[in-house]
Amino acid sequence: MEIRITVADVIYPAAGKKQGKIVDHTGKEWYVWGDKMAGYQRGGNYVINKYKTSDFKGKTYYTIEDVAPAGGGIQSAPQRSIPETPIKLAMAPSDHERRMDIFICGAFNNIMSNPNVNPAMLQAADMMEFVKRLKATWLSTLSGPPKPGDDMNDSLPDGM
Repeated sequence: MEIRITVADVIYPAAGKKQGKIVDHTGKEWYVWGDKMAGYQRGGNYVINKYKTSDFKGKTYYTIEDVAPAGGGIQSAPQRSIPETPIKLAMAPSDHERRMDIFICGAFNNIMSNPNVNPAMLQAADMMEFVKRLKATWLSTLSGPPKPGDDMNDSLPDGM
C-alpha cells in the first residue's frame, strides 16, 4: 500500500538511539533508521512503499522500510544512507542548538515542578510563552562568547 506524505519535521536520533523520526503533514510520526535520516527534508514529498508496525503499551509505532521521493514539495531529497562517520554528526543539530535545548528543557522542567505552578491549569499558549522567554534568555545571556566591550571584569560597589 502506497502512502504519500509531506514531511513537517525531521527529528534525528537521540544520543544512544538507533532511530529518529519524521512527522508528516498530518502529525503522524514515522520512525526511520538513523543512517536513512539524511534522505528527508522538511517540506519534502515522499511515497512510502513499505512500512512495518509494532505495538507497545497500547500505541502503534510505524517504521519506514521503503520510501521514494515524490517530488513537488518545497524541497525533496532522495533517500540515501550515510556512513557511520563524523559526517553524520555534521547533519545533526549543532552543539549550540543542543546546549540551548538542554537549557530550555531543564529550566522548563524546573518551572513545571515548582510547587507554586500548577501545570494542569496552564494553557498551551502559557507554556509556549515560557519556552519563548527561556530561549530569549539563552540567546541574550548564554549563547556565545562575550561581546566586544564586555570584559566580564565586574566589581562590587564599595561597602558590599
